[in-house]
Amino acid sequence: MSESFLPVRLKTLKADLSLGFQLYLQLPHKMILYAVEDSILEQSRMDALKSKKVRKLYIKDSDEKKYQEFIDKSLSHVMEDANASIEDKANVVGESSESSAEQIFEKPAEKGSYLTAQSTSQNLIKYLSANDKLLKGIFSRKLSEEDTSSDTLMHKHAVNSASLIIGFAEFMQVDKSLVEIMGMTGLFHDIAFTLYDQQYKQTFFKRLEDLSANELTKYKEHPRLGVELLQDKDYASKELIDYILNHEERLGGNGFPSKVQKLSKEQAIINLCIHYDRYLTCLGMSMSEVFEDINLNQIGNFDLELIKKFKEFLKSNELNEN
Repeated sequence: MSESFLPVRLKTLKADLSLGFQLYLQLPHKMILYAVEDSILEQSRMDALKSKKVRKLYIKDSDEKKYQEFIDKSLSHVMEDANASIEDKANVVGESSESSAEQIFEKPAEKGSYLTAQSTSQNLIKYLSANDKLLKGIFSRKLSEEDTSSDTLMHKHAVNSASLIIGFAEFMQVDKSLVEIMGMTGLFHDIAFTLYDQQYKQTFFKRLEDLSANELTKYKEHPRLGVELLQDKDYASKELIDYILNHEERLGGNGFPSKVQKLSKEQAIINLCIHYDRYLTCLGMSMSEVFEDINLNQIGNFDLELIKKFKEFLKSNELNEN
């Protein structure tokens, strides 16, 4: 049986730290070994790969845990560096989190992806709570011109949603035992995207009112399809599955797939954060445009007091444009 591989982003491989795993380059018909376990990647080697427009390298599936340990070490190294700017820290946290999101979208039903989401949520909780400018830094990160594919936008949306959910949940003093799963929901909520063909993937980047009847029907299936990827897994928590299933629900039965009438505090926080970043990241609207839309078109779908608190939260994190 041939070995399977996972892609890892070049930007997550911090120079001058021992890898602890084998690293591969992908050629048209094979993988070639690029670095052995005890290698330390010098900056010159990293720069050479960048100059050749290499965005991804690969690790063996069996080295997934070692790669996550390397990421944790890299994050600690940068976050504890007094000379590192908020931009540097946000880039490292953002890149490592988006690499995790990429893995989750590639293999959403595998336990390794679940554990990666868990570790990523824990790291976001740890570093967001310790750095009050970090959330703004994560949202300020720009995609490079070669990174604007629909897949990459979904990875960014997953990380932004998870970061917002964690930050806003803590602002709203949600029980700390729930925040990790809520953050994981941000990473997992749109995993059904991977099941759609290219035509219907585009529904994730349009307003619902701009979708055709067929497109809308197809889009409305994604919460259930996402849950079906996880519901028979003994490692997937019931709370996560419930949060994913209900992330498109709105007050008064205006959402889908079940038109629920009421939402828990935690679910309402998740849904508002996901809605906000979908319009921001996937639809390309500005922050002020998103709130104008919420004020004009979403009244009744979200609790007014929650919207008010969300605005306060964004302002406190300098994420408002006014």
